[in-house]
Amino acid sequence: MKKILVLFSSFLIIVASLFISTNSTEASSDVYELNNLIHEFVPENPEEYIRACDWEKPTPDAKLVKVVHVKHSDLMSTEVVENSDESITPLNGGGQYIKKIRSEVPVCGTTVRARTSGTGAGNNGKLVLNQDVTVSNMYKADIKIDTKMLTTAVGYDVTKTFTKNAYHSINTNNKNYQIIAYDDYEVQNFEVWNDPWGIFETPDVYLGSGASYRHVGYCYVVYEI
Repeated sequence: MKKILVLFSSFLIIVASLFISTNSTEASSDVYELNNLIHEFVPENPEEYIRACDWEKPTPDAKLVKVVHVKHSDLMSTEVVENSDESITPLNGGGQYIKKIRSEVPVCGTTVRARTSGTGAGNNGKLVLNQDVTVSNMYKADIKIDTKMLTTAVGYDVTKTFTKNAYHSINTNNKNYQIIAYDDYEVQNFEVWNDPWGIFETPDVYLGSGASYRHVGYCYVVYEI
C-alpha cells in the first residue's frame, strides 16, 4: 500500500504538470459571481489530461475548453491544511493510532455528478448548469479502521453524506457546449500504527495505510461539442 500511495502522489505531480493556468478561455465564465472560484485553467495537453483523469469525452470529437475547481461556499473561510506529520492517539492510551497525515492537492473524481449541454439562452447563448447533488466524504484503507478515530485525525466526518448545489455557467457564443460536474476531493494519506503498551519508547507496529477524501467542491469540465 505504501508503494500505491507513492505512485498516487507521483500521479498528482504528473497531472499538475499537464496544465497551465490561464485568464482567457474560448468560453467566458461568470463563476466569479459566486465568489468561490478556486482555480480555472486550460490543460496544456487536453487529450492527455482527459486520459490521466480517467474521464469519458461526451463525443469523440469534443474539445476540452477548460477545467474549473470550485470550492463549496461554506468552506471558503476554511484554512488549507499544510503538509505535516502528526500522530493522533486513542484517548485511553495504547492501541491503534493514525500517523503521518499528509495533505495533497485537490483531486477530481471520475463519476459524473451533473451535466448539461446546448447553445444556451439569450442573444449570444448562456448555458447554465444548476443542480442539487447528493455527495459524500469517504475513505479507503487496506485494513479495517475505526471511522471515529479517523474522523478525529483528519478533522471531518469521513462518512458524512450531504447535498450540495452544482452550479456553473458559460457564454457559448451560440456554439454547442457541455458542462460536466465531477467531485472535487481534498485527499489526505495516512498510516495506521499500533502502540500495544501505550509507551512511545517501545517499537510500534505498522498495520496498514489509506487515504481520506473530503468533498470540497466540484470540478467543472467544459467541452465544445
